[in-house]
Amino acid sequence: MFSLASTTYSLLTGHPPNPYGFATVRRARPDLLPQVDGVLARATARGAESRFASAAEYAAALTAALDAVEQPVPAPALSAAAPAAPGRGPVQTAAPVNQRERRFEVPEAALPIVFLLLVVLVAAGFMALFLSGS
Repeated sequence: MFSLASTTYSLLTGHPPNPYGFATVRRARPDLLPQVDGVLARATARGAESRFASAAEYAAALTAALDAVEQPVPAPALSAAAPAAPGRGPVQTAAPVNQRERRFEVPEAALPIVFLLLVVLVAAGFMALFLSGS
């Protein structure tokens, strides 16, 4: 099941999944709905008991997620408390900034580089400690 989900991820995004953990498919394909990420997350769960019982069950869930239609978000209603200026329509305020868009994300390829840099710094610190102590 894990290999099937990995292949699905590659087919949907055009690149293989990160070996250190799956990123969301929506990062590469924002046109897909979050349900696709949910199906892939379940198919790649650590415990086999949490995964789909069969490939047919996985295929049905993935098909449903890919065929799902995103529900439109209703426009916020304008409050009647603030009257409009004479001769003009109601004033609309700017939409709130999505918290998810403001989140800082580290690219997945940077994680091994950061880890290697930390190992080198720790090794240099131990070398300086032992060489200065003699």
